[in-house]
Amino acid sequence: VISCIEQKSLYKSNEINFCSDIVKAFGPNGQNGKEYQEFYFDISRAIGSLLTLKKIDSPRLMLHQANLLREYGRRKYTDASVYYPEYYEILQEALTVIEKAITSEEKKELPSNRQFSYTLITLYGEKASILGTLANQLSNANEDESIVSNYITEAINTLKESFKYNITNYISLDSIAWIVMNHSKSSVHLEADKLKFLLDAISIFNEYNIEDLEERYRVDFLNRKTALYEKIGNDVISQQTLEQLKTVSLEDYHYYMLTKITSKINLTGEYDDENSQNLAKALEYINMYKDECATSYKISVLHLRLFWFYENKSPMLKGERVVIKKDDSFWEDVLSLSQKILSLAYNNNVIIYTFLKAVALFHLGLYKDS
Repeated sequence: VISCIEQKSLYKSNEINFCSDIVKAFGPNGQNGKEYQEFYFDISRAIGSLLTLKKIDSPRLMLHQANLLREYGRRKYTDASVYYPEYYEILQEALTVIEKAITSEEKKELPSNRQFSYTLITLYGEKASILGTLANQLSNANEDESIVSNYITEAINTLKESFKYNITNYISLDSIAWIVMNHSKSSVHLEADKLKFLLDAISIFNEYNIEDLEERYRVDFLNRKTALYEKIGNDVISQQTLEQLKTVSLEDYHYYMLTKITSKINLTGEYDDENSQNLAKALEYINMYKDECATSYKISVLHLRLFWFYENKSPMLKGERVVIKKDDSFWEDVLSLSQKILSLAYNNNVIIYTFLKAVALFHLGLYKDS
C-alpha cells in the first residue's frame, strides 16, 4: 500500500494523510501496534523507498520513518545498559531522516499556522529522543564524556526550540527531565557536566507555575520537578565536583548554590517566616555575586521571582489580578530585571516579562513607553 502512494499536492495531500494514518495504526502508537513491532524496520524502509523513488517531500512521513527505526531498535536491543553497534547505526540513520524532515518543515512559511507549529514540536521531540538514546549508547560504549555531553546538549537545545511554538509545551519539558535524569544515572556519582545538565532542567521547570500547564499534566510536572530536586539533594556533591563545575560553568555553580537555598522555598505557595528567611538568604547571595551572575538568564528569572515573592508576600502572577501598591524603587527593580531577562531570553517564553516591563513603566509614569 505504501509503495502505491502519490503526493498529489504539496499541502493537504489525501494520499499522504491516508498513508500516515495506516503507518500510525501499525506503529508503536497504534491500537494494536505492539503486534507488528518486528515489522517496524520493514515499514520504515518502505517509507524511505517511497520518499526517494517518487521524490515526495513529506515531513510527516519522515517522522514516521525515523520513529519506527528508533522504536524497532528499542524493542530489539532491550538492555539499556549495553552498547549495540547495530542499534547505534540505526539511530544515526534515524537522526539523518529527522533532521531532513525538520529542515523541510522549517522552510514552509506558515509561522502562524497551528498545525505547522504542532508538527515542528513533534519533530523536535523525536530528534531529542534519538539524540538522548544515542548519548546513552555512547556512554555504554565508554565513549569520551565530552562527545556524550555534546549529544545531551544538542537534545536539550532542540527541545528549547520547540518552546518557540508553544511555551506551555509539557511534552518537551518532560523529555528534558527524562534525558538529563537518564544521563545522570550513567555513573555512580554526579560529575560536573551531569550536575550542569540537571541544573539546566531545574531552571527550565522553575520558569513555570503549575497553573501554566494543562490539568492532565500537573501531577506529572510536580513529580518530575521533585525528582530533579531530589537527584541533586540526595547525591553527595563533593567539593571537587563543585570546583569542576565552577570551571565548566560559573553560572551553573551559582545556580546550584541558589538551588540549595531555594529548595526550601515554595515559590507558588503561602508566604511564611521560613520562606522569608530563605528568600532573604537567596537574594543576599545573588547580590553578593551580582557581577558573576549579570549575564545569566536563568538566575535573572529566579531573581525576579524571588524578589517579587519577598516584596509582595505572594507568588508572582498567581491567582486573580490584584493591585500592587509599591514605591518607585520597587518598580525600577522590576523594570531592570524584566529588561535583563528579555535581552537574555533564548526563546519566546517572554510574555509575562514583557507584561511586567509594561506594568513597571506604567507605575513609573512612562505611559507612552508602557
